[in-house]
Amino acid sequence: MQNDKSDNLYVSLTSFPPRFETLAEVLSALLQQSLKPGKICLWIYHNDLKKLQHAVPKSILKRIKVYGCEELYSYKKILPLLKRNPSVDVVTADDDVIYPRDWLQSLVEKSNECPGHVVAHRVHKITLDKSQNPNPYKSWQWCDESAVQPSPLNFQTEVGGVLYPCGSLNKRVLEVEMLQKLCPGNDDIWLYFMTRLNNNYVVATGEKFQYPHIPESQNQALWKTNVERNRNDRYFRNMASVFGSVWIE
Repeated sequence: MQNDKSDNLYVSLTSFPPRFETLAEVLSALLQQSLKPGKICLWIYHNDLKKLQHAVPKSILKRIKVYGCEELYSYKKILPLLKRNPSVDVVTADDDVIYPRDWLQSLVEKSNECPGHVVAHRVHKITLDKSQNPNPYKSWQWCDESAVQPSPLNFQTEVGGVLYPCGSLNKRVLEVEMLQKLCPGNDDIWLYFMTRLNNNYVVATGEKFQYPHIPESQNQALWKTNVERNRNDRYFRNMASVFGSVWIE
């Protein structure tokens, strides 16, 4: 990859109307990265495109690629792009975080050290019980420092951004009917399993970035609901029942 730009590297995110008014700030930070991606792709549910155009300045929208797509909720940030252009490296971003200027550069540098593996700034460590089954999500080692080394127990979380190199995810990643049945509310879990099915690992950058959230943006944060209502544990069990114990080698 070049030092200042990588044409095969796409940054991809999605958003929805309650966050459109603050989206310009997020996109501006992505446009000011020290490493320039080939494209910044914003995926919006078809019916919301007009609302987006009224909320975000044209001066920003013209510098990115905006696509209409079906409503896949958080999955919109990656599945439509994988389907449209499977040959690119994808970095997923959130629509409520202001990323620092070296955010993308750091992901790419770690990816160059660990080719083929998924790279994230924020990685949890799955902990296991005596039967080698995952403990409840709340008891995992959050933001574990040992995750700088590849491990089947490393679990990427989206808020810090995640780099999925071309070919790192299993082809079943695009099976929408299956994900809607097994894991409708947490794309991190689905993508973790798809990573492990291709015998790849998640690895952390080790960087101590701060990710300031935009005020009020967490009022409708899906992750809170998933954790507080233990939905993550149910989704993880659903996935394991079909795809097996991918956390064990």
